[in-house]
Amino acid sequence: MRKTLLMKNLYIKNILFFAVIFIITMFVLPANISAAPVDIVKWNFLDQNQIADGGITENLSKTINLSYTPSGGITYSEGSGGSGTFAISANNWNSGSGTKYWEVEFSTQGYNNLTLAFSQRSSGTGPRDFKVQYKIGSGGTWSDVPGASMALGNGIWFNSTNYNLPADSYNRSSVYLRWIMTSNTSANGGTVATAGTNRITNIVVKGELITPKGVITVNKSVGSGVSPGQVFSFEINTSPAQSVQITGVGTASFTGLAAGTYTITETTSGFNTQVSADNSTWTPQNSIDVTITGSVGSEDSKSVYFKNDKDSGASSSKIVEWNFLDENQTADGGVPENLSKTITLSFSPAIFTYYNGPGGSGTRAIAADSWNNGADSKYWEVEFSTKDHSDLMFSFSQRSSDTGPRDFNLQYKIGAGGTWSTFRSYSLPGTDFLNVFNLALPSDTYNQESVYLRWLMASETAADGRNVGPLGTNRITNIIVSVNEIEEGGEVTPGPGSVEIEEPVWIRNVPMTCWQVWINRDNKFEFIFWWEYKDNNWVKIYDLSGKEVFKIDMPYGNARFEASLPDGIYNVKTFHDDPNVSLQEFLISKP
Repeated sequence: MRKTLLMKNLYIKNILFFAVIFIITMFVLPANISAAPVDIVKWNFLDQNQIADGGITENLSKTINLSYTPSGGITYSEGSGGSGTFAISANNWNSGSGTKYWEVEFSTQGYNNLTLAFSQRSSGTGPRDFKVQYKIGSGGTWSDVPGASMALGNGIWFNSTNYNLPADSYNRSSVYLRWIMTSNTSANGGTVATAGTNRITNIVVKGELITPKGVITVNKSVGSGVSPGQVFSFEINTSPAQSVQITGVGTASFTGLAAGTYTITETTSGFNTQVSADNSTWTPQNSIDVTITGSVGSEDSKSVYFKNDKDSGASSSKIVEWNFLDENQTADGGVPENLSKTITLSFSPAIFTYYNGPGGSGTRAIAADSWNNGADSKYWEVEFSTKDHSDLMFSFSQRSSDTGPRDFNLQYKIGAGGTWSTFRSYSLPGTDFLNVFNLALPSDTYNQESVYLRWLMASETAADGRNVGPLGTNRITNIIVSVNEIEEGGEVTPGPGSVEIEEPVWIRNVPMTCWQVWINRDNKFEFIFWWEYKDNNWVKIYDLSGKEVFKIDMPYGNARFEASLPDGIYNVKTFHDDPNVSLQEFLISKP
């Protein structure tokens, strides 16, 4: 498995155009491998105590408990398999509807596709009606497990099928289940009595190990800056081919790959720059060989360092990132120890899904409803390592629907046992995305094994000024924790969409910056810009003879447009106020 990087200089109309092409070859595991279910945790009570009898290592000390203290204490009776099998049992279920229950807590970290099975029985005067509920973490909200309601017969064992646990219980550090009484009717049709008993056994939660996906990711980082117009184009030789374009710093991912060997070709272009490519030992050279080892899930990405010697500005190295393009809660980039980290909610919403991000179609954000009555208790949360890193910056994009929450506090703590501290408070701008770029994290988050961040709902006021409603949603994306690398001589300025705080929020260093350009399904060039800071901006496109072939006036708030042009190479320029002074200049082309 080898990667070759070649560089060549092309001169077009006195413009220095660099094309950097390299080939990355990797072996990847088959996509969508279905792992065999394993026991996450189980109780069979053969040793007649409350401690788990099997499961993954972190669950072997977990216990089953009651929500009350029975007069006869907890005992162990014959199980559903007859002599030699056991079940945990208790009396005093009288007047227990909605309040009395069995409860277990366990970890599902690293597992998905969870199922639950159990056996349960009541005596004649024991409770008849139960349902199973779950919640995430001790502060979560109880929700019903779909289909898991039962009416127990008089002295008859109920042996459950495998109930599917909801997807938001997957890959969690703490999940609770409870079997709660739903009426005071006894198994014999009367009323539950003090002496009536209920017993339960053969509790088994199974899950599938989250296996590596067929994904290849190539990360792009920069040295002393990258020309604003520098475009990185990636193409992988699937059928049909997948392609991605990135301006400046970014990440390209190719998903849904079956087992096999793939070739990724990158073309890098820029104006009036001196671009050098560095190998894994960071020694600049024009042609290098790099051997890539490992497989998807361990070393499934390769970073190549591009340094622009003519331009200075702000750059960063990502510690962890979530962009939700693959529509799951797992991190989409960062250092190896953070690639399995997840974003979680403190409660169980009715809707937990993915909507468009701030870039519109093709970008994604994680979203949830049920934020009502959530002031100071409902929040998004991430946890990650900053070991060996300091001078940390934090970016994200967030918005709410009309009746979603408006006000939030940004909080952090060090380790699971730390104390939450607020370092920023802010309000969302109506139903528009709030884009926060490179907010400085407190210095005590530097070089830590475990840092937690959360977006804590701070009031019951909705984005439209009313009260937060149960159907109101909040979505979040482009969460990036990075190492700040502001180079001397670089200038960056704050702009709209940033949070109003004491120090500047560092963002782009020009009034209007092109972010991405690609050829869409209609064979048109499609452009996306970072939001304009001021009005009076426009874009002009020229052919190689210098003739203007396209022009668009971009009023404030317009972030994208399409240009229908014949095949060829074109020069793009962006302007603000002065039509004779361009802010950006870069080449685009299509076959």
